[in-house]
Amino acid sequence: MPLNADKVFFQKEEWINTVKYMSPRPRYNHVELQGELYLQLKHYFKKKM
Repeated sequence: MPLNADKVFFQKEEWINTVKYMSPRPRYNHVELQGELYLQLKHYFKKKM
């Protein structure tokens, strides 16, 4: 199943915004967030393969 890059990117953005505003840590570093997201996505796609 081919991955729709735009859709994935949109979901990423959505995920980042959700975490940013719902995070109990108000000073959630963006770099940290990217790293966290990367790990989550990697884990997610590994499971799907």
